[in-house]
Amino acid sequence: REIVSRGPGRFDVVIEGLEPEEGARWPLAVRRALGASRVAVKSGVVVSLPGSTAQAIHIDGKPLFERDDFVPLPPHCLTVFVPLVDLSPEAGPTEFFPGTHLLDSSLMDASMRGHAPGVTFP
Repeated sequence: REIVSRGPGRFDVVIEGLEPEEGARWPLAVRRALGASRVAVKSGVVVSLPGSTAQAIHIDGKPLFERDDFVPLPPHCLTVFVPLVDLSPEAGPTEFFPGTHLLDSSLMDASMRGHAPGVTFP
């Protein structure tokens, strides 16, 4: 197992072999997006304790190919979030910034918060 601190009060815990709950609908969406030959790369949980700080804006996955010049490629990977608690603005839900998947990660920083069209899913 691997536990990584993502900031004060925030931890990413890798748990091998997590399986979707019986009847979960998200696996069908993943299958439709990536095809039947999809492969799970990582599974785990993110734990954010009360009072934890917001994470920096970041990309959750690595590009398919490491290159010096950024070339946007077709989707090859999905990150799925399944909340285990009720989400609220006070709890600090995950934010998505449309279009940032086409940016080089070095172009992302905290200045995007408030300037980029962020989307939260309460």
